[in-house]
Amino acid sequence: MLSKRTLPVLVVVLITGILGAYSCKGRVNDNDTIGRQQQLLQYIGMVLERDHYSPKPIDDAFSKLVFNKYLTSIDGEKNIFLKKDVDSLDALYGTKIDDEIHGDAPMRFFLTSFNMLNKRIGKITKIYNDILSKPFDFTTDETLPASVDSIDFPADDAAQIDIWRKRLKYQTLTRFVDLQSMREKAADTSKNKKKTDAELEKEARDAVKKMLDRSFKKFSRDNNEAQQYSLFVNVICHIMDPHTDYFPPAEKRDFDNEMGNKFYGIGAQLAQNPDGSIKVMELVKGMPAWKSGKIHENDVILKVGQATGEAVDISGYDITDAVKLIRGAKGSVVKLTLKRALDGTIEIVTLERDLLKQDELDARSAVLERDGKKIGYIYLPEFYYDFNDPNGSQCARDIAAEVEKLKKDNIEGLVFDLQSNNGGSLSEVNKMVGLFVNQEPVVQVRDRKGNAQTLNKDGQKTIYDGPMLVMINDFSASAAEIFAAAIQDYHRGIIIGNDSYGKGTVQRQLPIGKNNANGDPEFGALKLTFQKFYRINGESTQRKGVVPDIAFPDQYAFLKMRETDDPYALPYDKIPAIPYQSWKAPYNEASIIANAQARIKQAAAFSVIQRNIDWLNSRDGQPINLNIIKYKEDKANSAKINSKDDSLLVVKNPVVSKPATDNYNKFYKNTDTSKGKRYQEWLKFVSKNIYVNEAVNTMMEMVGAPHQSPVVETKKKP
Repeated sequence: MLSKRTLPVLVVVLITGILGAYSCKGRVNDNDTIGRQQQLLQYIGMVLERDHYSPKPIDDAFSKLVFNKYLTSIDGEKNIFLKKDVDSLDALYGTKIDDEIHGDAPMRFFLTSFNMLNKRIGKITKIYNDILSKPFDFTTDETLPASVDSIDFPADDAAQIDIWRKRLKYQTLTRFVDLQSMREKAADTSKNKKKTDAELEKEARDAVKKMLDRSFKKFSRDNNEAQQYSLFVNVICHIMDPHTDYFPPAEKRDFDNEMGNKFYGIGAQLAQNPDGSIKVMELVKGMPAWKSGKIHENDVILKVGQATGEAVDISGYDITDAVKLIRGAKGSVVKLTLKRALDGTIEIVTLERDLLKQDELDARSAVLERDGKKIGYIYLPEFYYDFNDPNGSQCARDIAAEVEKLKKDNIEGLVFDLQSNNGGSLSEVNKMVGLFVNQEPVVQVRDRKGNAQTLNKDGQKTIYDGPMLVMINDFSASAAEIFAAAIQDYHRGIIIGNDSYGKGTVQRQLPIGKNNANGDPEFGALKLTFQKFYRINGESTQRKGVVPDIAFPDQYAFLKMRETDDPYALPYDKIPAIPYQSWKAPYNEASIIANAQARIKQAAAFSVIQRNIDWLNSRDGQPINLNIIKYKEDKANSAKINSKDDSLLVVKNPVVSKPATDNYNKFYKNTDTSKGKRYQEWLKFVSKNIYVNEAVNTMMEMVGAPHQSPVVETKKKP
């Protein structure tokens, strides 16, 4: 598996009845929830120590890491627990969690902290309701810490109330100032024009309360023991490394479906009404909801039920959570309780789930035209592959098809966009490199014993040998990094963007337990890091990522979300390079890179982005003003810096973006008209995107040289 979040399966090992196959100290009846949880905990601990690529010893130090990270996971803002709560948990369990994992002590830390969390949540609900029942005074001078890293858990009830008061005051202040601004801009005849500050302040408080009520309702719904236990187990996994994950059964199925780029559902697109209810926005022709004839646009979904059991009231749910209930296994039954848009009547509709092909997540292409030249553009959101169906989705096959379509339109160069591509199938990236490189080695992998192996392009035929440019950014990860690194090492093309994510590890999925009626392993699966991958030049992408040849201002670096920013990520290292041959480009690579970098430095749009980055860095860690005058001053300064964005970030000479001739019907005569419109909107987005436009500028220089079949020169082994 190679995705940044949840990466594809390299090896799948089926473990039948795994939890019953080893001795479990203090084992209890399998029907006992606590006993099953402890069995799962011990099994996962055993696998982590035995099979992880670089396991940390599960000892007292590991226990402290689990303790602190789990508390951060359930109370990251440090506003639910008191310091005495944390201290008491620490004294009892801070160095005992490793004993629970090994089965030398009963599992108590999770249950105790879970019960304590629920007790405190009830108290917090009363606190925020009391605070929001009274107006705030925005004239006092006080500040709110910008980061929770600089504060501790509240010492007592009074300190906790004060923390909540300041945070709620800030949330109200931001809304209050926005409402004042809306009043100033309102027409003289508008009701908003006549509202007093007191009325606006109350309106802002009410909005904050409504938001918190929804959030706490969702928390109460989601805060069941099974979900919290999965979170606890994943904390243990993530301390080994960020990409080792535990999936409960339903999440494993969702992961497999995501990798295969397919889902089983009813074919209804949903939207959220202003009151928070969920309605049917559109029906997909030919799918169960459409074929039933009983579901119509704007019908509100009140409840979602399965074949058996009580239906779930989804009021207050967001769309993502509602979709999780509606989707399921192929052929399974879902029951929707609907409120008719036409007459308000209530009806229960029973449907059988069917395959939903998510072709909007597939690779897509466009022909970009500028100054009489045609540049091919391919966007790939992830390296998808359906491991359960040999005839299912395969991104390498789809990319090959798009390249052939673009070649028919006589493109002179190719821009391959892997921005925010979080990875996927290792086998697919090997094939994809082969589409563009006529040499064999693609990537090296090494296991925990130090055994290295070279992976080749799987005999893939090279179908495109013209100028090539690959776009990456901070969120291009894993398989995307393998592709970009291979193109860079071979000098097959130029890499443009930002340093990539830096995930250089490989995972495999271990199903746990026997399959149930839905085909899901009864305990889910463990996605385990068991290898690292390395470039053909011997360097790892782990933490370091792929450094582009041409760099854009890095607007995401401020967020510190790359692999190198995770304290539990595995380290960067190197292994020996392998012999490979480098392409001899038909253009002056160094000159083109230098020209592009100079162009980016001088461009007004990129100057604005860089100025915003500098401003964000200068304000990092500064406390937030809760005095309305000072808050407005800060807001005005921010607006002043960002005021030029709208004008300068508009591309003055947008590239012309069209579908390939063979894709014309997909974009303009799609039987699903709404989907066709979304494809057309995507073309408009591409044409006006400042990053794509600069990539085209660079490619225009690359194709300016007379095209010739590339030659190779031997790259000797260091």
